[in-house]
Amino acid sequence: MTISNPALNYRSDTLTEFEEQHVRETAGAALRRSGRRSGERVPSPSLLRRLAIEQGLERPRRFRRVLDRPEILRALRSVLQIALRITGLRERGRQNALRPVIRHLRLAFPTLPTAFAGIRILHLSDLHADIPIPLVDRVIERVRGLAVDLCLLTGDYRFEASGSCDRACEAMAKILAAVEAPLGVFGVLGNHDPAEMVGRLGQFGASILVNDTVEIRRGQESIHLVGVDDPHYYGCDDLTSALFGVPREAFKILLAHSPELASEASAARVNLYLCGHTHAGQICLPWIGPMWVNATCPRQFTRGSWKYLKMLGFTSAGVGCSLVPARFHCPPEIAVIELVCPTPG
Repeated sequence: MTISNPALNYRSDTLTEFEEQHVRETAGAALRRSGRRSGERVPSPSLLRRLAIEQGLERPRRFRRVLDRPEILRALRSVLQIALRITGLRERGRQNALRPVIRHLRLAFPTLPTAFAGIRILHLSDLHADIPIPLVDRVIERVRGLAVDLCLLTGDYRFEASGSCDRACEAMAKILAAVEAPLGVFGVLGNHDPAEMVGRLGQFGASILVNDTVEIRRGQESIHLVGVDDPHYYGCDDLTSALFGVPREAFKILLAHSPELASEASAARVNLYLCGHTHAGQICLPWIGPMWVNATCPRQFTRGSWKYLKMLGFTSAGVGCSLVPARFHCPPEIAVIELVCPTPG
């Protein structure tokens, strides 16, 4: 298994030399805590830019999206809390959120290396592990003993979008301890996750890819896991850098927090696109569907399996909840995805 990350230089027109140095030192500390080898501890430009955004030194690329503004999210949470209380649906929504289901998928790829035919992937997204309901134990019950080869995480490990991530990391440690994945655990950051979680999750065995690539080998064949930073809010995704050194004909699985890079990923000949973020709506109305999905992409990319040109994709409904711990007509989802070669004829 090899990890590649081009040592590019971070430059900002908005930061002073002191601020830029502070961002670099913070990023270096985050990577050192991840357990990577010393030669791989060069903070990427994307991680540095994300830290600058978190510290208020730069603005996120997507800040003007109305639903991403903190004051709008606070107001929306209040409206939902009031609505659930008035309608008497608060407890029902809470119970729905505590019933994660396991979804099994079988996806066929003509270009899948034969050594990887039958590989089983545990896909977990939007765990929001410190959610204020006892969801973690339910998730552990579901994932413990699952026969999988690889575990892939597509972001949003924390419930809130700011503040401490200590409780989220403690909960993630418990969940990851229950996962048995011989080929490893890999993931990306979401819009709720601080950069320090690169190192924190690394301590629990999860390699978080920030515009980076991992090659997984079986014998003489390999597949590439490509992970990009959050494309939705932070806008620090860089698929070009993530694919640095990856042969164009290689079999590639892209991990992204949201489905908003489908067109770019297809052009880069990604074979499988795994993501989450949308929660498939989380609160859906009968015969109408989700009230919102908060993603700038075609609606068909925001839930379940989909196809874009030759690329297959899967958008998880997520395990946890955002804003309020409630779900309606949209159960929390744990996905087990089996990759196979097409049957002749």
